[in-house]
Amino acid sequence: MIRIHGMGTGELGTWLAGAIGVFGALGGISGGWLADKKGATDKRWYLWIPAFSTLGFIPFGVTTFMVDNVYISLISYCGVCYFSAMYLGPVLAVAMRLAGQNMRAMSSAVLFFIMNLIGMGMGPWLVGYGSDLFAPDLGVDSLRYSLITVMCIGSTWCFFHYYKAAVYVREDIGFCQD
Repeated sequence: MIRIHGMGTGELGTWLAGAIGVFGALGGISGGWLADKKGATDKRWYLWIPAFSTLGFIPFGVTTFMVDNVYISLISYCGVCYFSAMYLGPVLAVAMRLAGQNMRAMSSAVLFFIMNLIGMGMGPWLVGYGSDLFAPDLGVDSLRYSLITVMCIGSTWCFFHYYKAAVYVREDIGFCQD
């Protein structure tokens, strides 16, 4: 927003706080609610919700990064925030259900460590690397294309793993009765 649209940090911070705070919270709550509702009949929904939500934010992300109007971009980012937060409740529920009572704290710690290592460690590095790689051909737009590339590859990778894990989750949860 700053690089492409020339937006100031104060205005951008206000928009992002609202988008992430409101739509991220709504996404997290609705992901958990939907997984509990649908998961009552089929436990695979606890992984299908994260699988489909990771694909659900791709069109919003592409719109966010590709439109020329800053306000359409920011409104579209609300969809990114919503869908990208839907995974957390169901994933934590599965992790807690699969871990024994004496291992739930360690399970949470490992889960958050991996999420932060990949999401906050590798993600920004890959976006920066991609931006530098695309810069000779795309100039200032290299950041847009790097963000879209990392988002699409990462989301597809996550979708595959969530969907594949859903094949086994019913048996695994049934096996892990407390």
